[in-house]
Amino acid sequence: MCKKKTVFFPFAVGIAIMIGVFSAHAMTDLEIGMVGHPQLVQKMYKYKCEGKNLDADESLPQEVFKVNYVRVADNSLAVLPIKNQNRIFTTVTAPKGKKYVSGDFVWWQQPDKKTVLFQGVTEDGKIVAVCRQVDN
Repeated sequence: MCKKKTVFFPFAVGIAIMIGVFSAHAMTDLEIGMVGHPQLVQKMYKYKCEGKNLDADESLPQEVFKVNYVRVADNSLAVLPIKNQNRIFTTVTAPKGKKYVSGDFVWWQQPDKKTVLFQGVTEDGKIVAVCRQVDN
């Protein structure tokens, strides 16, 4: 049975959306209620990463994994599997590409939109990876 959590954000712009938090480990739906805007874009891409400390830290999956993107007007989120749990990243200003952050982790989509830089600092050290989009 799925648990359902509801979080309401008082944005002036928005719509009611349902994001399935995509994990075989945690069957939870996250419902984000936003009122008043009909523009919702939701996309999913698959990535494979290579880089420093990925083996030891296991922050990102070693195999191909899915990243879910949600955009409503100027508000964007990315949901990534970090340490076997889905983690929500939000956009911040970046000189090039689209930069998402969550705590000490950065997911930085490059202008070609097929390459992403992943950075993080954990108890095991700094993680640096280059991730490439693979065919769906």
